[in-house]
Amino acid sequence: MATLLGNVIEKSRGIKLEDNKENATLLSSAANNDIPKVKMNMNKDIVNTLITEAVGEGPKGMEFVYDVMRNQADFFKKPMKFVIDHYYAGPKRKDLKEFVAKQPKESINVAQDIANSDRRGMAKESLHFITEAEAKKLPSYIVKEGGYIPLTKVGNHIGLVTLREYYILRNQGKLPPGLEARVIER
Repeated sequence: MATLLGNVIEKSRGIKLEDNKENATLLSSAANNDIPKVKMNMNKDIVNTLITEAVGEGPKGMEFVYDVMRNQADFFKKPMKFVIDHYYAGPKRKDLKEFVAKQPKESINVAQDIANSDRRGMAKESLHFITEAEAKKLPSYIVKEGGYIPLTKVGNHIGLVTLREYYILRNQGKLPPGLEARVIER
């Protein structure tokens, strides 16, 4: 059945199934026995990260987190898998499968759509995000680098760069001068 559906999706989206065997995922609802859906060009790790990091923030929060993930991959010149493995704790949860299975099907579909989208820009050039509560108790290693510069806020998350990252991005023309005045220090 997956092959037949894969061929239909392959023709309708112009996706070569052979090129996407690693990314093709057969998804079925753990909560009920729906007919399985085939999503092509899907990275399960990205979807799991979006669900564990931002499902409570809704579509905008998940889109924001994905934008930060892509910014990190671009800035640090690392593959997305590296970014997920080194910067995100959510996908390492011991109860990951159970946690994702408990989420509404709509949330999982939104995460899949975001993971397959080309939309960018919600996080501006943010390379980190923290909650408002976390902003009040900044990690000391960031303070040593000069503090955070907030760039944007979506829901409960604040998109940030360190002062050092800001100067690099400013010199690349990606951020305007003058933002250093907004540094959050401990």
